[in-house]
Amino acid sequence: MDETGVRALLERVADDPAPPSRVDMTAARQRGRRRIRRRRAALAAAPVAAAAAVALLVSGVIPASLGFGRGGLQSGPQAPRSRFSPLVPYAAFGWLPSGFSAAAGTAMTKTTDGSGTRSVIVTAGDQAAGRLLTLTVAAAGACRVTGPVQDRTVVSTGGARAQFRTVRYPHGLSCDYGYAGRAVTPLSRIAPPVRGGAAFHSPDGGLAWQYAPGSWARLTPFVLVTGGGTIRQDERRQYQAAAGWAPGSAHPGIPAPVQSAATRALLREVAARVSFGRTARIAFPFRLPALPTGWAVSGAGYTVSGGRLLGTGALTAGPAADPGALNVQAERSGLGGACKIVPGQWSRTHIQRARAAVSTVDEPGIHVQQVCAEDVAGLYLWLSLDRDVPRTSRPVPGAARLGGAVRLAGRLRLLGAGSAGWTTDPLG
Repeated sequence: MDETGVRALLERVADDPAPPSRVDMTAARQRGRRRIRRRRAALAAAPVAAAAAVALLVSGVIPASLGFGRGGLQSGPQAPRSRFSPLVPYAAFGWLPSGFSAAAGTAMTKTTDGSGTRSVIVTAGDQAAGRLLTLTVAAAGACRVTGPVQDRTVVSTGGARAQFRTVRYPHGLSCDYGYAGRAVTPLSRIAPPVRGGAAFHSPDGGLAWQYAPGSWARLTPFVLVTGGGTIRQDERRQYQAAAGWAPGSAHPGIPAPVQSAATRALLREVAARVSFGRTARIAFPFRLPALPTGWAVSGAGYTVSGGRLLGTGALTAGPAADPGALNVQAERSGLGGACKIVPGQWSRTHIQRARAAVSTVDEPGIHVQQVCAEDVAGLYLWLSLDRDVPRTSRPVPGAARLGGAVRLAGRLRLLGAGSAGWTTDPLG
């Protein structure tokens, strides 16, 4: 994730009913459907991608073997769950450090089979100090502890290019979060148990623990660096004074938190108070018409406001062959959402008597139609619909029934800018 993406996440911790959207529609047209999804996930709080971009910093001595003791990997007290509902977020922060807000963007990740999500991502941030905290909760069976793993670690950022070295870690946490295959997080040292569950520190400054049998969660801290990717001395002092949230060596513009004792203790306290098994449903500003047979909602992005979960991020749905075939986002207009129109790439149209723009991407492996309106029934609306299964020439099963992005947008039941009238059942 670049600095703009992190900034967008931090802006979601404000007290506004909904955050401003920063969809780059031009980039979406040029890079196609897969680039769109990455961008939307970044702005709706899908920060797992950020972890892959953040350079790792080894803190302290790496033990020859972590060792799991006679009892093996102990699990926490929660009941394991193999799937989560995209419309009912499973986990939430129960406590946050001073200055942090739980009103950050949050999201459910997409599935690969349409039967329920494999992970939950929740973010919180301290807008004043530029701190961000990401909670990733994986379903039962999604993660496993591996043997030794290797990872590249930044050791110097002097000069124009960062210097790396390869570090061997005694164990890793390999997780299938429901998209893009498995991701492996190195485990650098044992941490005190979290509510009885085995826990480990990771070299990116984070904490991983087993909150239920076969079920793992992670906390990852980030800091936002300003000033063209450099850290001024006054900023460095500010971050170092913020409860151990200090930037370490990293690639310019992508800071890595130091595993200070204060940070480790703070993360353990946050982890111990994470709330699992939540039942609150997301409220959306629209209702979809009936989905084709075999389609299901696979993911939803939302924000927290006044104790409610507002579905202002992208809602995704599709068949097993393409769980993210449909992407819909709506939020109150005037909050920053804009349709960036490039002549020759977009054409004008109307949606429910409101001005809109439409674009069709036909490139190798990418066949998708997008539509955008800045103010329709008081809402900013963005919608994309795959015509073919990605990287194939096979039509998405059932997509023809929806009649294209423009027709589908015209059939949405839009519920207006006032969130009091939004629905927790977005399916027709």
